[in-house]
Amino acid sequence: MRMNRRNFIKTAGVVGVACCGGLGCSNLLASEKYPTAPLQSESQLPDMLRIDICTMCQLNCPGCWRNCPPKEGGGPQGLGMMPFKNFKKIVGSHDIKTIELVASGEIFLNPDLIDILKFCHKKNISLQALGGVNGNTISDEVINALVDYGVKEIAFSIDGASQDVYSIYRRGGNLDTVINNIKKINARKAEQGSEFPKLTWKYVIFGHNVCEMKKARKMAKELNMDFSYADNWFVGYSPIAKKDLAFVEREKRSLNEHYSTEVDFLRYNVCAGLWYFPQINWNGRLMGCCINYWKDFDVDVVKVGLLNALNHPDYIYAKKMLSGEAPPSNNVGCTQCYGYQDMRKTGKYVT
Repeated sequence: MRMNRRNFIKTAGVVGVACCGGLGCSNLLASEKYPTAPLQSESQLPDMLRIDICTMCQLNCPGCWRNCPPKEGGGPQGLGMMPFKNFKKIVGSHDIKTIELVASGEIFLNPDLIDILKFCHKKNISLQALGGVNGNTISDEVINALVDYGVKEIAFSIDGASQDVYSIYRRGGNLDTVINNIKKINARKAEQGSEFPKLTWKYVIFGHNVCEMKKARKMAKELNMDFSYADNWFVGYSPIAKKDLAFVEREKRSLNEHYSTEVDFLRYNVCAGLWYFPQINWNGRLMGCCINYWKDFDVDVVKVGLLNALNHPDYIYAKKMLSGEAPPSNNVGCTQCYGYQDMRKTGKYVT
Protein backbone atom coordinates (compact mmCIF):
# COMPACT_ATOMS: atom_id res chain seq x y z
CA MET A 1 0.00 0.00 0.00
CA ARG A 2 1.45 3.36 -1.01
CA MET A 3 0.72 6.83 0.27
CA ASN A 4 -0.28 9.35 -2.37
CA ARG A 5 1.82 12.33 -1.32
CA ARG A 6 -0.08 14.81 -3.49
CA ASN A 7 -3.43 13.85 -2.00
CA PHE A 8 -1.92 13.85 1.48
CA ILE A 9 -0.73 17.40 0.95
CA LYS A 10 -4.17 18.32 -0.37
CA THR A 11 -5.94 16.89 2.68
CA ALA A 12 -3.47 18.37 5.14
CA GLY A 13 -3.78 21.69 3.34
CA VAL A 14 -7.53 21.71 3.88
CA VAL A 15 -6.82 21.25 7.58
CA GLY A 16 -4.34 24.10 7.38
CA VAL A 17 -6.97 26.40 5.93
CA ALA A 18 -9.34 25.51 8.73
CA CYS A 19 -6.66 26.05 11.31
CA CYS A 20 -5.56 29.39 9.94
CA GLY A 21 -8.84 30.91 8.84
CA GLY A 22 -9.13 34.45 10.11
CA LEU A 23 -5.67 34.36 11.62
CA GLY A 24 -4.14 37.78 12.04
CA CYS A 25 -0.39 37.81 11.54
CA SER A 26 0.09 41.42 12.49
CA ASN A 27 3.33 40.75 14.36
CA LEU A 28 5.17 39.82 11.16
CA LEU A 29 6.93 42.47 9.14
CA ALA A 30 4.14 44.55 7.65
CA SER A 31 6.28 45.75 4.76
CA GLU A 32 7.08 42.28 3.49
CA LYS A 33 4.54 39.46 3.41
CA TYR A 34 7.05 36.61 3.36
CA PRO A 35 10.38 37.93 4.69
CA THR A 36 13.31 35.53 4.60
CA ALA A 37 15.64 37.52 6.82
CA PRO A 38 16.03 36.48 10.49
CA LEU A 39 13.50 37.92 12.92
CA GLN A 40 14.98 40.84 14.80
CA SER A 41 12.85 40.72 17.94
CA GLU A 42 9.99 38.91 19.64
CA SER A 43 7.61 41.55 18.29
CA GLN A 44 8.03 39.85 14.89
CA LEU A 45 7.03 36.39 16.08
CA PRO A 46 3.89 34.86 14.51
CA ASP A 47 0.54 35.12 16.29
CA MET A 48 -0.21 31.42 15.93
CA LEU A 49 1.56 28.16 16.78
CA ARG A 50 0.76 24.55 15.96
CA ILE A 51 1.85 22.31 18.84
CA ASP A 52 1.72 18.52 18.70
CA ILE A 53 1.09 17.72 22.35
CA CYS A 54 0.64 13.98 21.77
CA THR A 55 1.66 11.69 18.90
CA MET A 56 0.39 8.58 20.65
CA CYS A 57 -2.99 7.06 19.82
CA GLN A 58 -5.15 4.20 21.09
CA LEU A 59 -6.48 3.34 17.61
CA ASN A 60 -4.77 1.55 14.74
CA CYS A 61 -6.02 3.22 11.56
CA PRO A 62 -4.42 1.63 8.48
CA GLY A 63 -3.59 4.98 6.85
CA CYS A 64 -1.91 6.48 9.91
CA TRP A 65 1.67 7.71 9.61
CA ARG A 66 2.59 5.23 12.35
CA ASN A 67 1.95 2.42 9.89
CA CYS A 68 4.15 3.93 7.15
CA PRO A 69 7.88 3.36 6.73
CA PRO A 70 9.94 6.52 7.33
CA LYS A 71 10.52 7.23 3.63
CA GLU A 72 6.75 7.25 3.04
CA GLY A 73 5.56 9.14 6.10
CA GLY A 74 6.74 7.49 9.33
CA GLY A 75 8.97 10.49 9.78
CA PRO A 76 10.85 12.02 12.69
CA GLN A 77 7.96 12.70 15.07
CA GLY A 78 8.42 9.65 17.27
CA LEU A 79 5.90 8.70 19.93
CA GLY A 80 5.40 10.77 23.03
CA MET A 81 3.55 13.51 24.86
CA MET A 82 4.52 17.10 25.63
CA PRO A 83 4.56 17.81 29.37
CA PHE A 84 2.88 20.99 30.53
CA LYS A 85 6.16 22.50 31.75
CA ASN A 86 7.57 22.35 28.22
CA PHE A 87 4.38 23.70 26.68
CA LYS A 88 4.57 26.63 29.08
CA LYS A 89 8.21 27.30 28.20
CA ILE A 90 7.47 27.34 24.48
CA VAL A 91 4.55 29.73 24.75
CA GLY A 92 6.24 31.80 27.45
CA SER A 93 5.32 35.45 27.52
CA HIS A 94 4.94 35.71 23.74
CA ASP A 95 1.89 37.41 22.29
CA ILE A 96 0.40 34.21 20.90
CA LYS A 97 -3.25 34.56 19.93
CA THR A 98 -4.07 31.08 18.62
CA ILE A 99 -2.71 27.57 19.17
CA GLU A 100 -3.75 24.56 17.13
CA LEU A 101 -3.43 21.36 19.15
CA VAL A 102 -2.15 19.17 16.34
CA ALA A 103 -3.71 15.82 15.52
CA SER A 104 -0.71 13.56 14.83
CA GLY A 105 -1.99 11.55 17.78
CA GLU A 106 -4.89 11.82 20.22
CA ILE A 107 -4.62 14.97 22.34
CA PHE A 108 -6.94 13.54 25.00
CA LEU A 109 -4.30 10.99 25.98
CA ASN A 110 -2.00 13.73 27.30
CA PRO A 111 -2.38 13.70 31.11
CA ASP A 112 -1.40 17.39 31.28
CA LEU A 113 -4.15 18.53 28.93
CA ILE A 114 -6.24 20.25 31.60
CA ASP A 115 -3.21 22.25 32.78
CA ILE A 116 -2.57 23.27 29.16
CA LEU A 117 -6.19 24.37 28.68
CA LYS A 118 -6.20 26.33 31.93
CA PHE A 119 -2.89 28.05 31.12
CA CYS A 120 -4.06 29.14 27.67
CA HIS A 121 -7.36 30.35 29.07
CA LYS A 122 -5.53 32.60 31.54
CA LYS A 123 -3.36 33.99 28.73
CA ASN A 124 -6.42 34.54 26.52
CA ILE A 125 -5.04 32.20 23.85
CA SER A 126 -7.63 30.74 21.50
CA LEU A 127 -7.29 26.93 21.37
CA GLN A 128 -8.54 24.68 18.61
CA ALA A 129 -8.12 21.09 17.44
CA LEU A 130 -9.31 21.07 13.85
CA GLY A 131 -7.05 18.37 12.48
CA GLY A 132 -9.31 15.74 14.01
CA VAL A 133 -9.54 13.89 17.31
CA ASN A 134 -10.95 10.36 17.56
CA GLY A 135 -12.74 11.12 20.84
CA ASN A 136 -12.72 7.57 22.20
CA THR A 137 -11.05 8.44 25.50
CA ILE A 138 -12.17 11.67 27.19
CA SER A 139 -12.61 11.87 30.94
CA ASP A 140 -15.47 13.84 32.44
CA GLU A 141 -12.90 16.22 33.96
CA VAL A 142 -11.46 16.96 30.52
CA ILE A 143 -14.94 17.39 29.04
CA ASN A 144 -15.72 20.00 31.68
CA ALA A 145 -12.37 21.73 31.07
CA LEU A 146 -12.97 21.94 27.32
CA VAL A 147 -16.07 24.02 28.02
CA ASP A 148 -14.99 25.85 31.16
CA TYR A 149 -11.70 27.02 29.62
CA GLY A 150 -13.31 28.05 26.36
CA VAL A 151 -11.67 25.84 23.74
CA LYS A 152 -12.94 27.34 20.50
CA GLU A 153 -13.26 24.45 18.04
CA ILE A 154 -12.77 20.68 17.86
CA ALA A 155 -13.16 18.40 14.86
CA PHE A 156 -14.03 14.76 15.50
CA SER A 157 -12.84 12.25 12.90
CA ILE A 158 -15.85 9.97 12.47
CA ASP A 159 -15.85 8.01 9.22
CA GLY A 160 -19.14 6.18 9.50
CA ALA A 161 -22.63 6.33 10.95
CA SER A 162 -22.65 2.77 12.34
CA GLN A 163 -20.12 0.79 14.34
CA ASP A 164 -19.63 -1.73 11.54
CA VAL A 165 -18.65 0.92 8.99
CA TYR A 166 -16.85 3.26 11.42
CA SER A 167 -14.56 0.53 12.76
CA ILE A 168 -13.38 -0.56 9.30
CA TYR A 169 -10.94 2.37 9.33
CA ARG A 170 -11.00 3.57 12.95
CA ARG A 171 -9.75 0.22 14.20
CA GLY A 172 -10.16 -0.14 17.93
CA GLY A 173 -12.66 2.71 18.11
CA ASN A 174 -16.21 2.61 19.43
CA LEU A 175 -18.74 4.89 17.76
CA ASP A 176 -21.19 4.82 20.67
CA THR A 177 -18.42 6.00 23.00
CA VAL A 178 -17.53 8.88 20.69
CA ILE A 179 -21.15 9.98 20.29
CA ASN A 180 -21.67 9.77 24.04
CA ASN A 181 -18.63 11.98 24.66
CA ILE A 182 -19.95 14.52 22.15
CA LYS A 183 -23.30 14.52 23.95
CA LYS A 184 -21.48 15.13 27.25
CA ILE A 185 -19.71 18.14 25.76
CA ASN A 186 -23.02 19.48 24.50
CA ALA A 187 -24.59 18.94 27.90
CA ARG A 188 -21.78 20.85 29.60
CA LYS A 189 -22.12 23.66 27.07
CA ALA A 190 -25.84 23.91 27.82
CA GLU A 191 -25.18 23.82 31.54
CA GLN A 192 -22.64 26.64 31.31
CA GLY A 193 -24.55 28.59 28.68
CA SER A 194 -21.56 28.44 26.34
CA GLU A 195 -21.35 28.06 22.56
CA PHE A 196 -17.82 26.69 22.80
CA PRO A 197 -16.24 24.48 21.80
CA LYS A 198 -17.88 24.44 18.39
CA LEU A 199 -17.84 20.87 17.13
CA THR A 200 -17.33 19.51 13.63
CA TRP A 201 -17.93 15.98 12.35
CA LYS A 202 -15.05 15.30 9.96
CA TYR A 203 -15.81 12.48 7.54
CA VAL A 204 -12.97 10.98 5.50
CA ILE A 205 -14.53 9.48 2.37
CA PHE A 206 -13.73 5.86 1.52
CA GLY A 207 -15.38 3.39 -0.78
CA HIS A 208 -16.71 1.47 2.20
CA ASN A 209 -18.42 4.45 3.89
CA VAL A 210 -20.03 6.26 0.94
CA CYS A 211 -23.25 4.47 1.83
CA GLU A 212 -23.44 6.28 5.19
CA MET A 213 -22.47 9.81 4.17
CA LYS A 214 -26.02 11.19 4.26
CA LYS A 215 -26.83 9.43 7.51
CA ALA A 216 -23.68 10.85 9.11
CA ARG A 217 -24.62 14.37 8.04
CA LYS A 218 -28.03 13.92 9.61
CA MET A 219 -26.51 12.62 12.84
CA ALA A 220 -24.12 15.58 12.94
CA LYS A 221 -27.01 18.01 12.60
CA GLU A 222 -28.86 16.29 15.44
CA LEU A 223 -25.73 16.69 17.58
CA ASN A 224 -25.48 20.39 16.71
CA MET A 225 -22.23 19.78 14.85
CA ASP A 226 -20.90 21.24 11.63
CA PHE A 227 -20.05 18.67 8.98
CA SER A 228 -17.01 18.42 6.73
CA TYR A 229 -15.72 15.93 4.19
CA ALA A 230 -12.07 15.04 3.65
CA ASP A 231 -10.50 12.93 0.92
CA ASN A 232 -8.76 9.61 1.49
CA TRP A 233 -5.05 10.06 0.69
CA PHE A 234 -4.02 6.40 0.80
CA VAL A 235 -3.82 5.01 -2.72
CA GLY A 236 -5.34 1.56 -3.06
CA TYR A 237 -7.17 1.62 0.26
CA SER A 238 -10.96 1.39 -0.07
CA PRO A 239 -11.27 3.42 -3.29
CA ILE A 240 -14.59 4.97 -4.25
CA ALA A 241 -16.46 2.94 -6.87
CA LYS A 242 -17.02 4.68 -10.20
CA LYS A 243 -20.77 4.47 -9.76
CA ASP A 244 -20.48 6.53 -6.55
CA LEU A 245 -18.15 9.27 -7.78
CA ALA A 246 -20.88 11.61 -9.02
CA PHE A 247 -22.79 11.26 -5.75
CA VAL A 248 -19.66 12.02 -3.72
CA GLU A 249 -18.91 15.14 -5.74
CA ARG A 250 -22.49 16.36 -5.29
CA GLU A 251 -22.23 15.84 -1.55
CA LYS A 252 -19.00 17.84 -1.38
CA ARG A 253 -20.45 20.68 -3.42
CA SER A 254 -23.51 20.77 -1.20
CA LEU A 255 -21.19 21.74 1.66
CA ASN A 256 -19.28 24.20 -0.52
CA GLU A 257 -16.14 22.17 0.04
CA HIS A 258 -13.32 23.12 -2.28
CA TYR A 259 -10.44 20.71 -2.75
CA SER A 260 -7.41 21.60 -4.83
CA THR A 261 -4.15 19.98 -5.81
CA GLU A 262 -2.77 23.20 -7.26
CA VAL A 263 0.58 24.38 -5.98
CA ASP A 264 -1.04 27.76 -5.21
CA PHE A 265 -3.21 26.08 -2.59
CA LEU A 266 -0.25 24.37 -0.96
CA ARG A 267 2.11 27.30 -0.79
CA TYR A 268 -0.35 29.71 0.80
CA ASN A 269 -1.99 27.26 3.22
CA VAL A 270 0.79 24.85 4.19
CA CYS A 271 4.19 26.29 3.29
CA ALA A 272 3.10 29.63 4.71
CA GLY A 273 3.11 27.85 8.05
CA LEU A 274 6.84 28.48 8.33
CA TRP A 275 6.03 32.18 8.53
CA TYR A 276 2.60 32.38 10.10
CA PHE A 277 1.89 29.17 12.10
CA PRO A 278 5.04 27.08 12.67
CA GLN A 279 4.60 23.55 13.99
CA ILE A 280 6.41 22.19 17.02
CA ASN A 281 6.67 18.50 17.86
CA TRP A 282 5.80 16.96 21.25
CA ASN A 283 9.53 16.73 22.11
CA GLY A 284 10.10 20.41 21.37
CA ARG A 285 11.66 19.87 17.96
CA LEU A 286 10.77 22.44 15.31
CA MET A 287 8.91 20.83 12.39
CA GLY A 288 7.95 23.97 10.44
CA CYS A 289 4.76 22.99 8.64
CA CYS A 290 1.86 20.62 9.21
CA ILE A 291 2.94 18.01 6.64
CA ASN A 292 6.64 17.67 7.39
CA TYR A 293 7.13 13.92 7.82
CA TRP A 294 10.72 13.87 6.58
CA LYS A 295 13.15 15.80 8.78
CA ASP A 296 12.85 18.29 11.62
CA PHE A 297 14.98 21.43 11.85
CA ASP A 298 17.38 20.00 14.44
CA VAL A 299 16.52 22.59 17.06
CA ASP A 300 14.74 22.24 20.41
CA VAL A 301 12.34 25.14 20.96
CA VAL A 302 12.13 24.35 24.69
CA LYS A 303 15.87 24.78 25.13
CA VAL A 304 16.64 27.72 22.85
CA GLY A 305 13.34 29.61 22.88
CA LEU A 306 10.93 30.40 20.08
CA LEU A 307 12.79 33.36 18.59
CA ASN A 308 16.13 31.54 18.39
CA ALA A 309 14.44 28.44 16.98
CA LEU A 310 12.76 30.36 14.18
CA ASN A 311 16.10 31.98 13.40
CA HIS A 312 17.88 28.64 13.05
CA PRO A 313 20.02 28.71 9.88
CA ASP A 314 18.24 25.71 8.32
CA TYR A 315 14.84 27.26 9.02
CA ILE A 316 15.87 30.55 7.40
CA TYR A 317 17.26 28.58 4.47
CA ALA A 318 13.96 26.69 4.11
CA LYS A 319 12.13 30.02 3.79
CA LYS A 320 14.55 31.04 1.07
CA MET A 321 13.98 27.74 -0.74
CA LEU A 322 10.21 28.17 -0.59
CA SER A 323 10.57 31.75 -1.83
CA GLY A 324 12.72 30.66 -4.76
CA GLU A 325 15.77 32.48 -3.43
CA ALA A 326 17.90 29.39 -2.79
CA PRO A 327 18.38 25.90 -4.28
CA PRO A 328 17.20 22.77 -2.42
CA SER A 329 19.27 21.43 0.46
CA ASN A 330 19.40 17.95 1.96
CA ASN A 331 19.44 19.60 5.40
CA VAL A 332 15.85 20.73 4.88
CA GLY A 333 12.86 18.37 4.86
CA CYS A 334 11.06 20.58 2.32
CA THR A 335 13.42 19.22 -0.33
CA GLN A 336 11.61 15.87 -0.19
CA CYS A 337 8.13 17.38 -0.20
CA TYR A 338 6.02 16.86 -3.31
CA GLY A 339 4.67 20.37 -2.95
CA TYR A 340 8.11 21.97 -3.03
CA GLN A 341 9.01 19.82 -6.00
CA ASP A 342 5.89 21.18 -7.73
CA MET A 343 7.05 24.69 -6.96
CA ARG A 344 10.38 24.04 -8.64
CA LYS A 345 8.66 22.63 -11.72
CA THR A 346 6.18 25.50 -12.03
CA GLY A 347 8.33 28.32 -10.76
CA LYS A 348 5.50 29.33 -8.41
CA TYR A 349 7.07 29.96 -5.02
CA VAL A 350 5.87 31.54 -1.78
CA THR A 351 6.31 35.19 -2.66
